[in-house]
Amino acid sequence: MIQLFTTEILDEKIRENFRRLLAFFRDDGWQKGNFKFMELTLASDVAVGYTATLEVTHRLGFVPKDVVTTSVVPSTETATWNYESFTRTTLSVTISAAVTVRAYVGRYGET
Repeated sequence: MIQLFTTEILDEKIRENFRRLLAFFRDDGWQKGNFKFMELTLASDVAVGYTATLEVTHRLGFVPKDVVTTSVVPSTETATWNYESFTRTTLSVTISAAVTVRAYVGRYGET
């Protein structure tokens, strides 16, 4: 979190506004995390009724614990994250067909 010199602000109202802003960002859940937005186009020769498990490089430098998926296209297909198989360099995802997945990948700061 950014450190501001609020005690050096002479105007009380401005100083109080900065304190409130800092408190807001400190308490915001997304600020406690370390997430990277990713858009992954995943393709595999998946026969109808079957699935394929793929490894995808993430370049985060740590083992992610959380994935917030924002969309899977086409919406008739699925992408399932295999958290127990995540490593410092790769994600594991099982897909039911070729899909594009948009997601925030990382970890929440308090976990």
